[in-house]
Amino acid sequence: MAKDAELVGPFPDELGLHVDMSAAVLKISAAPSDAESFLRYVTRPEAAPAWKEGDVIETPKN
Repeated sequence: MAKDAELVGPFPDELGLHVDMSAAVLKISAAPSDAESFLRYVTRPEAAPAWKEGDVIETPKN
């Protein structure tokens, strides 16, 4: 964050300023087992507080 900048809150939803993220292990991965381990690590239930602290939210599934 820039010096003297103040965080006042997230952008309003109506502005549509969001980033959708997804992850996968590629068939051509040089280290598929490491990639899979990483994905399991960052998506485990114990990681949820860290995601929420960073204002990353899970989109409800339809």
